[in-house]
Amino acid sequence: MKTQTIISSSLALFIFGLAAVVIQAAPATQIPLTSPLPIPGRFDSPLPTPIPCPASTKWHSLTIEAKIGGIERGDSVKLSVQPDTPQTAACLAVRGTKLPDLSVRNGDHNVTITDIPDGSYKLTVEAPAEYLRNPWGYLFQMSEGQIIRASARNFNFELIPPADQAIPLCRNLAIQPVASTYDYVAGDIASESRIICKAERLIDISAPPKQVAPRENGVLGEGYHYIGPTTYQDN
Repeated sequence: MKTQTIISSSLALFIFGLAAVVIQAAPATQIPLTSPLPIPGRFDSPLPTPIPCPASTKWHSLTIEAKIGGIERGDSVKLSVQPDTPQTAACLAVRGTKLPDLSVRNGDHNVTITDIPDGSYKLTVEAPAEYLRNPWGYLFQMSEGQIIRASARNFNFELIPPADQAIPLCRNLAIQPVASTYDYVAGDIASESRIICKAERLIDISAPPKQVAPRENGVLGEGYHYIGPTTYQDN
């Protein structure tokens, strides 16, 4: 009886040991790894494609005549020529042409630029904040070394000091939305006061003059229209 029990126990131990060997020898199950981050797609650069300078661009020398007036004693303004389009800026970069940035006073001034490409430009004045610039700048186009002029307008800048300004400058005012508690009643006109200020102009001397818009039933076909007694300047 004891011998049979010993044999049974030995057989059980042998089977258990064999099962452990089989389990250890079995290949481990491969669990696929998944990344919590999405797989990046094709790389797209966020930067815009650089604008090239056309091979057909022509280069010239240009002299700009500008007249400055109205500056009080002790003050001066900065007269600057700048590219007005990315393509013109790209062409200037190709040759490394530096546009002038001059400190000037009242009088006639000649600005000569060499190795300048045909293109679109802007001539502006920077003045002390209290001055009104009339205008603050001109837009112009250059072709074959000549400024395209749609009118006989010259580059004249008139600086108006504070003592000669009838109304304040728009750039010096903080325009806030009108918060009104007025209860509108049909037939009434709101009596809220509006801010009136003087804006500085940017004149395009190369643009053709605008034509008067045709009228339709007594109203202009396009542009600004009066839309009632509560019309604001923004409308």
